[in-house]
Amino acid sequence: MRQKAMRGVMHLAAAGLCSSGATSMRLRCGLLSQPAQPERRTNMQVEWSTTISEIPVALAWSDDGRWLAAGGADGEVFVVDAVGLCEVTRFAAHTNGLFQLAWQPSGNRLLTSGQDGCARVWDLSDNDARPVGEVRFAQDWVEHCGWQPSGKSFAAAAGRDVKVLDADGALQRDYRFESSTVAALAWRPQGAQLAAAGYQGVMLFSPLDARQPPKALPWNGSMVSMAWRPDGSVIACGCQDSSVHFWRLREGTEAYMSGYETKPRHLVWSRDGEWLATSGGSDVTLWRFRKSSPEGTSPTNLRRHRAPLQALAFAPRGRRLISGCAGGWVCLWDQFEDFTPPTEALQFSAGIEALAWQPRATGGMFAVGDAAGTVQLLVTAK
Repeated sequence: MRQKAMRGVMHLAAAGLCSSGATSMRLRCGLLSQPAQPERRTNMQVEWSTTISEIPVALAWSDDGRWLAAGGADGEVFVVDAVGLCEVTRFAAHTNGLFQLAWQPSGNRLLTSGQDGCARVWDLSDNDARPVGEVRFAQDWVEHCGWQPSGKSFAAAAGRDVKVLDADGALQRDYRFESSTVAALAWRPQGAQLAAAGYQGVMLFSPLDARQPPKALPWNGSMVSMAWRPDGSVIACGCQDSSVHFWRLREGTEAYMSGYETKPRHLVWSRDGEWLATSGGSDVTLWRFRKSSPEGTSPTNLRRHRAPLQALAFAPRGRRLISGCAGGWVCLWDQFEDFTPPTEALQFSAGIEALAWQPRATGGMFAVGDAAGTVQLLVTAK
């Protein structure tokens, strides 16, 4: 069955067709032949590999790039020393399953959330996991968690409830996302605001200033993913109707891009904020953000995967992007032009579930988790 291509020219919608004064940027959809399978060519080298008890649903690096944490669908977390290339510890973080994990910025604490109604903080300073904080929700599924950029507090969300706590788990703020279950949660990179996305748009909370009321970014639809531009000037969301919507906060404007094949569940920004990479099918779709774009411009489409994209990650420096799909292929891209082949491509034995670059200046190592329960550390040319 042939796939839709998302490569066409965008146009500005006629006035009045979009709510909230938004600009519409529709991708022209047509029928093209199936994209070629990635070649089995690579300079990627596997440095270390292990198998965990379940599918790895989350990967997270410590700020210094030494420690990698991987969380399994069964709730187990294991920590790897990327310098010594050895496993440091494994521990049961949650019963019933794990959703997310995140290292404390510039710290030795790991934040996890799971299907047992809890978000927990673990101290790993002595290479063993010691629980130091916990927050409980009325709902079982705590799907979202993340550290405030200073590392002094964290947020977690379950159902419609959003809580902000200090690093030891003491409650600081309690919010309610009234319109729906929270679908995505993310701190502004500068740390002053917390964004929660769901049905009817995004809410911006200001935990550091109790006098500041929540601010709504309304949209008549349901959000499924969200990502802040690194300078905090733009929020982009993948939507239930297979589109991407974004708000320019300084200008007070918004726009959307429709025509995706599936829901864009994965959005990542390049470090310099110039490129937004999105899933939404088997293509990697890239939007270039400049002063007046991507409004009125065409996206770049990287077409080598034949199965739906499952993960995207930009390198911590430069403009290298890795993509992984349900067919087990990982592709590395360093040229963003339509139909440019990947610089490197490697197939794994099972579908890709998670990707994460090591946060070093060179960005030469990254982690891959696949549906067979394998977690690997790979290095590539710097």
